[in-house]
Amino acid sequence: PHQQVVLNIGNGIFVPQIGLAAFRTETLNETKSTINEYLSKGVRLFEIAELFCNAHIIKDALFESGLNRSEVCIALKVWPKNRTADMLFSSCKRLIESSKLEYIDIVMVHAPIDIENRFDQWKAMEQLQEDGLARALGIVNISLIQLMTILKKSEKPPTIFELEVHPFNQQKDLVDFCLGSSVHVVTNEPFSKGLRSKNGTIKAAADRLLTTEEHLMFRWAITKGYITLIPPNIRNNVNVDLEELSKPLDTEAMTAFEDLDEGLKSSWAPNVEDDD
Repeated sequence: PHQQVVLNIGNGIFVPQIGLAAFRTETLNETKSTINEYLSKGVRLFEIAELFCNAHIIKDALFESGLNRSEVCIALKVWPKNRTADMLFSSCKRLIESSKLEYIDIVMVHAPIDIENRFDQWKAMEQLQEDGLARALGIVNISLIQLMTILKKSEKPPTIFELEVHPFNQQKDLVDFCLGSSVHVVTNEPFSKGLRSKNGTIKAAADRLLTTEEHLMFRWAITKGYITLIPPNIRNNVNVDLEELSKPLDTEAMTAFEDLDEGLKSSWAPNVEDDD
């Protein structure tokens, strides 16, 4: 498999730049088959969503691959709704210990849907890192003001921020703030679910560079330096070739793509309430 780029997110933690986004399937065998497919292509970063209740299946598939724990990077998104700090900490600790994963590389709060408890919940996240159960912490889909608040109030700030970023939803203010705050951007929807893959600018660049529109959109995120996750539901339409997906775009393409931003959101995101 292609030897892909790894990014240093701080404290000696290195994360592959390309990974598989959290997913769920109809059957256990289909889940394992998906993991095996991406392992065979060289993917070593796998995201698990607690909400999807398939962490044990994904863990089994990774263990059965014969890879050492240190050869695989695992990101866990925990569901925060109606959970106290103790509940969140205990559920994460139980998941990690019962799965025999030893630790999770990145633990993230899945969505800002429990505003009242969020700072207490973050203390639970910090405790996970303090106890060696989480190597790095992250947040998902919050606003710029909320990100600034959590950075200000936390003892162990997030080093990962996952959100939908692609050429048609570049979120420049958020991204620029992250880059200036040692927070690494993860995009979980680099293809905009195919809604703009036939855009004239994208198509012209694809024709010039002898590649596909989908590969170009993915490579835009790679060139930006983002950790970029492959949504499994796209795999029937996109050839997952890590060598091709890892190639940075040239200046001509990147310049042309700057004008495509229209704030297009193709995935679910919660309504976020900014702090007073």
